[in-house]
Amino acid sequence: MHLGIELAGSVCSVALNTPRGLFEQDFSAARGRGLVTAIDELCTTHEARGKLAAIVVGVGPGSYTGLRIAASAANMLAWAEGIPAIGISSFAAAAEGGWQAVQNFSAQAVDKDLHLLVDAFRGEWYHARYRRAEQGTLIVTQEPRIVTAEEASAITTSQDLLLGEESFATQAQYLGPFAPRASALVQLALHQPELALSTEPVYLRETSYKKKS
Repeated sequence: MHLGIELAGSVCSVALNTPRGLFEQDFSAARGRGLVTAIDELCTTHEARGKLAAIVVGVGPGSYTGLRIAASAANMLAWAEGIPAIGISSFAAAAEGGWQAVQNFSAQAVDKDLHLLVDAFRGEWYHARYRRAEQGTLIVTQEPRIVTAEEASAITTSQDLLLGEESFATQAQYLGPFAPRASALVQLALHQPELALSTEPVYLRETSYKKKS
């Protein structure tokens, strides 16, 4: 069994794949405060204690606080269980979920670029781009990066799909807000292990907070 933890966006969730299927629990209302309870409830319900093979965590980009909480929890639980902790891009997880919003998948989604544009604050935006292969795998064509608002407004075309900031969807087909889910993390970890990363949060730039020396 793989346990997924995702707190990078507005949706906070944990997920567990079992012999009976993939199950997910949303605790967005509680945010990070509800993480331990959500994990405990999910693992208890599906009798997963002592049976976990790996912990999968969304490493961002996204909420700085959410990423720190998720990564810390994943690493501590993996250490306690004696199992590996795997990082997966939260942007890849959001893209994986975004394809489900596209009708007639085989006809429309293949050969289209799916862009993510998410507010990085300070007048900047996180951007990444993905494609879907004919066999269904996710292809990363632009790793997450930071762009200016001017650059973001010129990225998409009428042939593209967009997740994230709706104001940039003047041409692209808008699929919804940035909302990576733990279930997508688990699916990517299981079916596309080449996307695995370390559990270090992806910030792309230093925080404005500096420790005193």
